[in-house]
Amino acid sequence: MISRHGSRLLTVVLAVILGSLALSCEKNPGEILPPEPVPELVLGQVTELSFPADGGTADFIFTTNQDWTLVSEESWLSASPGKGAGSGASVTVTVSVEANPIPEARNALIVIQAGALSREIPVTQEAARDYSVTQAEFSAMRGTLKIGGVLYIPEGKKGKMSAIICCHGLSGSHADTDAYGYAAAKIGFVACCFDFCGGPSGLSLSDGERSENSVLTEVQDLAAVFEEMAGREDIDASRIFLMGGSQGGLVAALYAAENPSGPKALGLLFPAFNIPDLARLYAILYGGPGNLPDSVSLFGHTFWRQYVIDAYDLYPFKLIGTYERPVLILHGDKDELVPVSYSRDAVKIYKNANLVVLEGQGHGFDTAGRDLAIEYMKEFLEQNLP
Repeated sequence: MISRHGSRLLTVVLAVILGSLALSCEKNPGEILPPEPVPELVLGQVTELSFPADGGTADFIFTTNQDWTLVSEESWLSASPGKGAGSGASVTVTVSVEANPIPEARNALIVIQAGALSREIPVTQEAARDYSVTQAEFSAMRGTLKIGGVLYIPEGKKGKMSAIICCHGLSGSHADTDAYGYAAAKIGFVACCFDFCGGPSGLSLSDGERSENSVLTEVQDLAAVFEEMAGREDIDASRIFLMGGSQGGLVAALYAAENPSGPKALGLLFPAFNIPDLARLYAILYGGPGNLPDSVSLFGHTFWRQYVIDAYDLYPFKLIGTYERPVLILHGDKDELVPVSYSRDAVKIYKNANLVVLEGQGHGFDTAGRDLAIEYMKEFLEQNLP
């Protein structure tokens, strides 16, 4: 006979057993549960992207069963959509690339991160034909006189850059050399187009009086500009080129003669090596330099007494031979202000010079002559970069 306490215990045991049987009856003993899905990330046929220098858009496709995001550290490209849920369906991503502003190819990676899986899409873009150019103010000092000008800077150029200093002619301004400076910046040079002190009122960015300007003061101006450019952190001081037109060509040649280890190379456009000869002739007409008037107009220019005196004792062809680095001279065969014979004589004195005579061109070059001169000058600069 079962006691009351034993009866209760038996009731509990039976309830447990019956409950277990009921649960076991709800399951199909032959059913196999599906395994957890294996993480997948599969790229489509496009596994890398290439873009022209002008930029554009392109697509790539992938599938994944994991939540995913795209990662790229380059600001010049974007990808959309940038993230999504892993449904296992195909995902199309559109990549947009900006125009390349520099003449150097560039590369990037787009990383697809899906859970613990990742895949990379390499992106390449062609180099631009030329650099984009930005403009900035330039200034240097010669004593108390400010020398003003314009800098043309290649945008995106990395490291220390080569530079070119452009010297304008008599009664001119930096605007006369802007086209050459801008063209040089397009191929990666920092170009300085400046005004000599004592330039024309309303045109010059520099201080100084016209009556105090001369070839010799302009050589001093160029020395100050060269020192300022050489001291810039973005410029390689060993790769500074000089370019000058007309009187600016004479000034550049004289500076290079005084500093033969300074300029990397020298480009001269219709250089006015005849100015000292004209100064001596002019002085003789007045009975010697001591009898010169304060000023006189000649060939459409006003010449001041100090200008003639400073040029009177200059003999460029006795000086320029000290410069032994590369020299390019461009001169028109129809130049009536500075006969091409002066450049023919100069190229015989220089130890490493080349003269290109432009047919039909006069002093200063017309538009076609200037464009041709720019191409010659660009080629000269690139050849002498090493």
